[in-house]
Amino acid sequence: MIIDTEIIDVYLEEKSLNSIKDHWIFTSIVEGKYLMDDLENTNIDKLRYVYDIVLEKIKNFKPLNHTLWKEFFQDACIPEYTYIYLIVGSPYPFDAMVRKSPLGSNAIILDLNRISSYTDDINRLSEIVISFLTHEISHIITNEIYPLPCKDASTTDILKHIVFDEGIAHLLSFKEDVLTLNWYSADMILHRKNSYDTLISELNTNNNTYKESILERANSGAFWDKFGAISGLFAIIDYYNDTNKDITSFRSLFQEGPDFLFDFIINKCI
Repeated sequence: MIIDTEIIDVYLEEKSLNSIKDHWIFTSIVEGKYLMDDLENTNIDKLRYVYDIVLEKIKNFKPLNHTLWKEFFQDACIPEYTYIYLIVGSPYPFDAMVRKSPLGSNAIILDLNRISSYTDDINRLSEIVISFLTHEISHIITNEIYPLPCKDASTTDILKHIVFDEGIAHLLSFKEDVLTLNWYSADMILHRKNSYDTLISELNTNNNTYKESILERANSGAFWDKFGAISGLFAIIDYYNDTNKDITSFRSLFQEGPDFLFDFIINKCI
């Protein structure tokens, strides 16, 4: 992986992004828009601390839920040409993302100021950083095997990819030992129902008319409100349980791909 620190280095040196405001990232966070957040009240010492942690965790990357990671991805490697951009200035809620770089390859973008804001306890920052890296690098590997649909693809086809890609990333990065959680508690059952119901409802609307809104809500906003991503998360757990908690079910699910997981949800909701 190739680490690009130009934006954060400029900010730490100049305490401003003015000299780098035309960087391609600020027009790629949301396609067709220029977005840059002001950085008032930034805790510089905390930002430097997170910066150091991120560099160390990238260079010695080990994902959360390593056993599940190996089941999903087998021997797939992170492409050597993968760029990770360490930045500040991304507006809420864009803390970490994968975007196409000007070179045409998928690039990970991490806003270290956003990431540092997740806790006041610096002792927790390391686990938060690992979670973000697990999530975003999962996207890189998944999208090497199952490329993102083009923006002109149907709403349904893009939703299928969101459910699959984001479901895997959310599961792996949720927390360590994710399978030890009670995924069928009252709260989890409610989250599952809400996400599945919303997904089915959106499929039954004139979804090409409201395409932009549907896709945005499927994968952004409050954690449990991202109905596409959360449907994928719960569908993977449900599939695992339906296969008698066979750990190799994660491998077979990944090999089957987005259509399979999407159909699993549809059949479960009929």
